[in-house]
Amino acid sequence: MTLDSQHTAGIRPGTWAEVAAKVYDALQTEAAVVITVVLGQRDMLQIDIARYSFEWSTPLDQFPREASGFTVATNPAADFSATPKNLDGLLWTLGNNAFGGTPAPWLADGNRVRLSRWPNMPRHMHTMQQMYMIAALGNSYFTAGELAAAAKAPEPSAQDLVNALSLMQLLKFSAEAPAIVIAPSGPQHRQPTQSLFARLRARLGR
Repeated sequence: MTLDSQHTAGIRPGTWAEVAAKVYDALQTEAAVVITVVLGQRDMLQIDIARYSFEWSTPLDQFPREASGFTVATNPAADFSATPKNLDGLLWTLGNNAFGGTPAPWLADGNRVRLSRWPNMPRHMHTMQQMYMIAALGNSYFTAGELAAAAKAPEPSAQDLVNALSLMQLLKFSAEAPAIVIAPSGPQHRQPTQSLFARLRARLGR
């Protein structure tokens, strides 16, 4: 079975970018399919879209980011496991690693993004910097560049985060939302910056 993907044009086959694009399109249509990724003779990843779960013997903290040349196939859904893993952790890992700090192909140029709902943080591995960026997205609309500036993070890291959250279907998009005014750094702006991060820490319970 094949599933038409709208976002694989220009993406090199057999890469994590191809997997992420196919998963994104399948999630949008809620297709009852399993996307199978064969990385090696004894290494197979199965992603069950309808059940929002996956099976993979490789732990996500050992995600083979540089792997390529594997096969990606789409098949009708089947109950392939009695103990599947929730898909959130895999989507987070895919989104943060598939596009190397560049925008995912389904993201429209010029749009700002904001959280539509909060992620289930215990389901995926994240850094404190990512938590700050997620908290910021819970309060305002940002482009990846604006988010990086607000959190003092590298722009590729902010873009990877936006890719991951969009793959997890946790973002809303706006072409009209105004840019956030970010105060320049300096002694006269030290207190507002400290207050912002104090509020973020309070929101995150840190």
